[in-house]
Amino acid sequence: MKRLFEAVLKITAKEFSRVYVLAGHVIAQLSANISLFATPDPSVATLTTENNKLDLTIKAKDGSHQKNRACEEQAQVVFNLLKTEIAYVNKIAHGDKATILLSGFDASSEPSPRDVPAQVVIKKIVDEKAPLSAKVFIEVADRDILYKVETTLTPEDANSWKLVLETGNSKKLIVDKGLVHGTEVYFRVAAINTHGQGLWSDVHSFLVR
Repeated sequence: MKRLFEAVLKITAKEFSRVYVLAGHVIAQLSANISLFATPDPSVATLTTENNKLDLTIKAKDGSHQKNRACEEQAQVVFNLLKTEIAYVNKIAHGDKATILLSGFDASSEPSPRDVPAQVVIKKIVDEKAPLSAKVFIEVADRDILYKVETTLTPEDANSWKLVLETGNSKKLIVDKGLVHGTEVYFRVAAINTHGQGLWSDVHSFLVR
């Protein structure tokens, strides 16, 4: 039986410089192998733009809390993009180590890839401390997960859902933009790992206060 491999991230979002270097390597490799990776998701242009921003925040660091925070937030943006890119690479590679390495990512030595994440379960949605904001609590059953939160006012309309948050921190599923007082908003959450996106959670409603 042929041994299967998977693309992996061997860094954390807090390793700012390593995130920047890895993203740069992935950008170069995807660009050099465009016939193999024809439609990267996210696009090379998007990854390049956000990685350039990370470069600027790293260079601007001076020890102050504000600039360190800006660097941390931008590193998380790039890290999340890399997580999504890994799902695309694994879809193209079908477990082939050589193909994975051509993408710029490392290949694991696991005998077989993991499945996509299980369906997310929303436990509750509560008012966050700031006005017009909400915090979503979910059951967490895996690691190395990117979470996507979408909202809508009309859940029966499949095209009305809008992405409002992407984060790798399951404890900070906080939506604080676009909420209107007195409006009933519907939420759903999905988890993504290196092999793709799991099923959307059941829809939960929340009355904005």
